Amino acid sequence: MGNQMCCVQPSRTTAAAKVIRWEDGSFEEFWETVNVGEMMMDNPQQFVCDYGNLQAGRRIAALNAEEHLALGSVYFLLPMQKYLRRVLSASD
Repeated sequence: MGNQMCCVQPSRTTAAAKVIRWEDGSFEEFWETVNVGEMMMDNPQQFVCDYGNLQAGRRIAALNAEEHLALGSVYFLLPMQKYLRRVLSASD
């Protein structure tokens, strides 16, 4: 019997944090933790909110700049002027 060599790239077991840009629907995936403040510095006049916390009839809450994006979670990057502290409607 001979030796057999196999090259397999390891699969990622952790899901990426996904950030969706509300205005155009584009998104980024992050495979390592990212600071929300850094994200906001790279995207002036925008804020990050957790998709899991969005609910029609409730205010859109921004994440604190000191927080980190959790791997496996989905976030939105929203324009401050239009959405910060606004009540989310069903049509949004």
